[in-house]
Amino acid sequence: METETQRPALTAKTRRKPFKPCAGFTLIELMIVVAIIAIIGVFAVPGFVTFIQNNRIKTQSSE
Repeated sequence: METETQRPALTAKTRRKPFKPCAGFTLIELMIVVAIIAIIGVFAVPGFVTFIQNNRIKTQSSE
């Protein structure tokens, strides 16, 4: 009586498939995109703040 289970021999079907890289973005690409968004934000935010302040002044003066 055998207590151990027998494992099937490694055949072409049971071997691991070679590593295929997954489609996606690399860390460097993501960092570049974040940097570009930050640079755009540096120029856009001050203009947006000025726009908000001007609209508040116009709203208060029209009341």
